[in-house]
Amino acid sequence: MVVLYLRATENPRLVSADEEHVLFPVVMERLNELHLLQMLDIVECHWARSTLVRYGIVFKDMVRDRIAQLASVAGKEAAQPPKRALRAANDPNAMDDLDNAGDDDDDDTGEVYAHEAKTPALDPILLQARDELSPAGVLRCIIVMGMSAGRRKRDLQFFQALGVFLVHHVNHYKDPHELVRVLTAFARAKIVPPNGFLALLGRRFAVLNKRKPLGALPSYRAFVNLYKMGHDQMNNFRFLANCIYDTIDANVKSEKKRQRLLELRRMHPTADTDADAAEMRNAAVQSENTEGVADGSAMVGGGDLDPQLLQVIKARERFKRLTELKPSMFTKLLLVLARFGAPHQQYLRPMIVPLILPTLQCFPPPSFSRLLRALYLFRTTDLELIEPIIDHLADTLGATAVLPEDVLEVVRIVSPAEVPLPRNLSKLLLLCEAVYTGVNAATTRLILPNDMCAVAAALLKIQMKEEVPLDALDPLTRLMEVFAGRFSSLMQLHVVSLTHVDIFVDLCQQLHHPDVSGRIAKLIEKRRSLSAAEGDDDYYSRLDIDVRETFHKIMVVNDFKTYGQYRPTPGVLQVDFKQALTEVSAFDVLEATHLFAQAFPNTLQPTVVRHLSRSILAKLGGGGEEVITADNTMVLRPPRDLLLTKEDLVKFVELVQATPLRRVRESSVVWRFIAEKARRLQMGEVLKTVELQAAAAAATA
Repeated sequence: MVVLYLRATENPRLVSADEEHVLFPVVMERLNELHLLQMLDIVECHWARSTLVRYGIVFKDMVRDRIAQLASVAGKEAAQPPKRALRAANDPNAMDDLDNAGDDDDDDTGEVYAHEAKTPALDPILLQARDELSPAGVLRCIIVMGMSAGRRKRDLQFFQALGVFLVHHVNHYKDPHELVRVLTAFARAKIVPPNGFLALLGRRFAVLNKRKPLGALPSYRAFVNLYKMGHDQMNNFRFLANCIYDTIDANVKSEKKRQRLLELRRMHPTADTDADAAEMRNAAVQSENTEGVADGSAMVGGGDLDPQLLQVIKARERFKRLTELKPSMFTKLLLVLARFGAPHQQYLRPMIVPLILPTLQCFPPPSFSRLLRALYLFRTTDLELIEPIIDHLADTLGATAVLPEDVLEVVRIVSPAEVPLPRNLSKLLLLCEAVYTGVNAATTRLILPNDMCAVAAALLKIQMKEEVPLDALDPLTRLMEVFAGRFSSLMQLHVVSLTHVDIFVDLCQQLHHPDVSGRIAKLIEKRRSLSAAEGDDDYYSRLDIDVRETFHKIMVVNDFKTYGQYRPTPGVLQVDFKQALTEVSAFDVLEATHLFAQAFPNTLQPTVVRHLSRSILAKLGGGGEEVITADNTMVLRPPRDLLLTKEDLVKFVELVQATPLRRVRESSVVWRFIAEKARRLQMGEVLKTVELQAAAAAATA
């Protein structure tokens, strides 16, 4: 009845709290009367959110405890041979002592859970615990509880117990897809099995694949889960990768065969024999069916779509049909293989013409960046792939839409000495100059010091190639001069590491640039004078330590790779950043924000602006600031007093007037705080500034 109710609540209108108050208390009270598969049927059902809050979480915890109890009893029974068998072996003529109650309770003190201390004699299901935990039952326990209810701190012991039974029954499983689901369940439950267990599953994949071959998608799931869990046996990874590539190769050959048969049909409308005609007709029908099904979702309602967009959709559907994977999955597979040092001749080159080139313009930004990273780690030298990528970045995307990280990755790909010189190298260098100087960009991009050093190092390798024409190196000269000017401005603000300056200066000296503008020479002279006059320690001491740390935290969060706002900033990173802002004063946050705006103008992301504004307003207002305590609870901390001298207040007003945070600049809370401090310090000029600000705010309102 509970299963029927939960299935019915897939329609939200049928959720009834009154019926739940009748059903679930009874089921929870009589849970010991349910068999293992019956409990799993209930857990596996769809749970409405309100039902899950009222009874679902508690019920799933009780089911987990009950399964742990069954596993404990079954484990003890399996570890100890039956006493009747021992007596029969010692005295075959002895009568069975049916009245001996000690057979069911041996007073073992090895209990793990509290409920294990209870005598299971009155529980008939516990007496059949080994039958309950059959091979199918253990498999379903791991999958259901891992997928649906595996998010508790005690889960480690729970899955360890079930893993022991899975290893015991491993030879009973004949379908490799079931073991793949086991790995997925462990990954969903955030459980990392030991390497011995992962090696056992990897060996079973190879054995069971002979009877029931693994497809591309199950092999990919097993491959990625083994990689995330830290498995280190390359034979298992090689086997799973070969399974994926065999499937892709078979699909590509099948597509080529259908295309050849269709071409023959067009060339010879009348076949010689009935058999040939039937074969061609079947191939044509099969091709039309597969392409029609794959492109059906794209063509429904696609009359108003742009033809180029329709072409992109068709290319994506063809990619999924041939690989049985999404583009993100395929690029992740390539990246993992590249990190393992797999040969690109075997795993990359065969995929270039049939898969990568037709789908090059269809990769989402994260997948495209992952593909470029994989090409760099593969150390590819295939110009048939490198040149189309450069054309795609320069012509299709352009300097306004391309990501600077992608341009840098392509420069790194072509920089090694063993890579042949692309014919469109000048196009890549011009694109690199346009992206990193920000001349044609719609928005100002954040170029960090380590990025400038990385670009200089990659361009140095390109310049050292003998076959590079001299006129193609002109963008390098202009770009290095721009970078030198940026380093000089960052040194003026004391926010750049001198290590980055030394690395960049050394690279510029190796590049032998003509330095037409003289910026590189000025940077070198400035660095020498700094070492002679102040020293490195005095340079770093110019900024307060809290201001410097806040500045670097703003830089890290603002520069987090969102692929051109394709993805949001991760929530965990936002929580950490918000918590870090609670540890410093409003004055330090304002000064760090002002420094960042001077160092990297117009580059603050909306997420960072929102958190900075909220933090300053919470510190200066009377409502308090949200703080996470040591026990992971959120409390509202009263605002701390900000002690300011007259000079500090004048600087504080200047920072507020110049801050890029519009909410802070126009907030009445901030100006009320400034007015209160000015009255206490008897600063009439500051009070006049507050009155002018209030009048301007009233006029704009």
